[in-house]
Amino acid sequence: MSALNFLFGTRGPAGFSVLGLVSFDADLTISENHERRAEVTDHPVESGAVISDHVILSPERLRLEGFVTDSPAAVLAAANGRTQSAFEQLEQAWRDRIPLQVITGRKTYQDMIIESLDLPRNRPESMRFTIDLKQVKIVKSETAALPQTEGGEPATDSADTADLATPRTDNGRQQSKLPAIEDEEQYQSTLKALGDKWGFFD
Repeated sequence: MSALNFLFGTRGPAGFSVLGLVSFDADLTISENHERRAEVTDHPVESGAVISDHVILSPERLRLEGFVTDSPAAVLAAANGRTQSAFEQLEQAWRDRIPLQVITGRKTYQDMIIESLDLPRNRPESMRFTIDLKQVKIVKSETAALPQTEGGEPATDSADTADLATPRTDNGRQQSKLPAIEDEEQYQSTLKALGDKWGFFD
């Protein structure tokens, strides 16, 4: 994970540093804004319910404003091209699209993504810029192994999987069969009784 170090106030010098895949030193941090929001349900909540279950915390956001120049106060001689280099380095950090660690004067953030960069060119030898970052919520998925048979194949004979594992065939229309009558005398007697009832033998 790359790191964006915004050090100022009591935690560092007046500027900030960007460390990781991109190395960058700002001469001055002008401001930092830590944004917190929550989504509250619009539906009525039953009395006695846990209110926090109906509130969703939004991802943390951060806005940082900084300044860089070709002639920083800490350097005696001017460094031509320093502002252009800062522009390219910040742009590369945005293009990488990877989670960043951001260290500010208030707290250290994890898994931050650069949402936007404002890099105006008011003067060729200096640049005042703004960075907007948003935290990405990263979760881990887990998998469970199925029980295996002695041959190493997943077991599929459980009650939960029996219907899925058993193939179904379509045998088409089947002719119905009358129950077998083993006693020939009983068969003839039954047939005669039916004939007398319905008048088949009149």
